[in-house]
Amino acid sequence: MDVEVRHSDIEGSLEDDEPIQVLGLGDAIVPLLKRNGIRRVGQLVAYSSEELLMISGLGDLKLVRIQAALERFGCRLGDIGSFSAGRDKIRAALAEEERTAENKRHEEERLVWPLVTSGFSIDQIVELTRLPKATVMEARNAWMVEERIGGATLQQIAGTAGLTRERVRQVIERAGVPRAKEVRSQRRDQRQLEEALQAERLRGLIRDAAMSRPGSSVTEIAREVGVTEPEVRRNLTRMGTKLVCGISPSGVQRAWSNEQLLDVLRIVSTKSTPVTVASYNRLLADKEFEGPTSQVFYSRFGSWLAACEEAGVQSGERRRDNYVRGWSNVELGALVVEFLFSIEHDGSLADFRRCLGERPDAPSEATVRKRLGGWDDMKRNAIERIVSDGRLTELLDVCE
Repeated sequence: MDVEVRHSDIEGSLEDDEPIQVLGLGDAIVPLLKRNGIRRVGQLVAYSSEELLMISGLGDLKLVRIQAALERFGCRLGDIGSFSAGRDKIRAALAEEERTAENKRHEEERLVWPLVTSGFSIDQIVELTRLPKATVMEARNAWMVEERIGGATLQQIAGTAGLTRERVRQVIERAGVPRAKEVRSQRRDQRQLEEALQAERLRGLIRDAAMSRPGSSVTEIAREVGVTEPEVRRNLTRMGTKLVCGISPSGVQRAWSNEQLLDVLRIVSTKSTPVTVASYNRLLADKEFEGPTSQVFYSRFGSWLAACEEAGVQSGERRRDNYVRGWSNVELGALVVEFLFSIEHDGSLADFRRCLGERPDAPSEATVRKRLGGWDDMKRNAIERIVSDGRLTELLDVCE
């Protein structure tokens, strides 16, 4: 079997082969082998001793050195079967050499970097550490690169290292470190990536807490996750808004005078006429104007109609008041449940108002509040009903 045939037996492994330089054959043998087309260990193993001796300039002494180098890793000339195992040993040895060199480099940097930072010259560092001058200079250059990556300017590095700014620039450039603008951009991108990953992790924690305790308040979720309430609100997914109560930040309510309330109705009338509770709630949810909830008008003026008449705006038909009295508490509770299952809306009070405004047959928000209490109470009761009916998984599927 000639060398070409034997070589083809390991052809599929050559992409995963190692160059002959790893054998440590020396400057005399490696160029000689390369000139004869032998560049990798697998190729060399495919040759027998006799075939190698046919190469001009490769005598017995060089052959012995080649055999000894291969045997260090369990490879033998002409023995293709020894190639794979020998390659594994070579790689293990290379990895160990790399680890040793890395440890040595770290130890040298540990000695040199503090001295460079303190302003010592190369000669002074050589005298103090007893390291070769070339080693100290290499460690000093590594320090400059690290400082640059950390955000130091060329002038700052030059002043500490006792070099010119141009010399520092050359060292940094030779090391392939990006320019200052690119470094800042990379740091900004890295920071944004880290913030995005942190936000994603936080959203996951909040999501898990909301799923495990449906109906919990923002305060309870914040306490469980270990973050502030504003952070919980900012990182609620749609599923979170459906399952968590108290998602609207509480604060000092504005004290509206009667005249201010009437002015609000007059402003709304310029956007929608007649001014119905539904149109008011819809415009309020869309932030078309600043105003209180529609319930405030009932408590202040006795009815929506009375408030609109005093403001001098058209209120719409009164049949809604007669109609909504036909809603039972059970039906109103079911309406809140239906809202939470809505794909188009999240679980906020603003969206509940919008949902009511989109349904001509829906009761007013004031009616729902009067019967069921505040938004968080009615929402929490609706969540409890969903859980007791075994529909929580169905709700979660809607939110995905």
